[in-house]
Amino acid sequence: RIIYHLLCRMYVASQSMELNSESRFTGLMLFHRYARRFYNCLVQKEDEHHTHPQEHNQKQIQSTEEAQLQIKTHLGPVAAACLFLGCKMEEEPRRIR
Repeated sequence: RIIYHLLCRMYVASQSMELNSESRFTGLMLFHRYARRFYNCLVQKEDEHHTHPQEHNQKQIQSTEEAQLQIKTHLGPVAAACLFLGCKMEEEPRRIR
């Protein structure tokens, strides 16, 4: 769900920056690839840490909310960097603001 919202925000940002379609979708593709691998790593770590799912149920809910907040704060700058790299790859340079 978080990734979907970031992809939508990236698309709107690329429209407001008036990027051509190649730069826009290159940035979206880069972010999608990164987010997929990032998510797979998180799932793998989650499986390693939780061998007993019944233990500490309330603690797991709090850690899940904290983890989602960390994911949001991590993926925001990554999305901006992917748009920047998409522009550079397609020879349509933009300044970072």
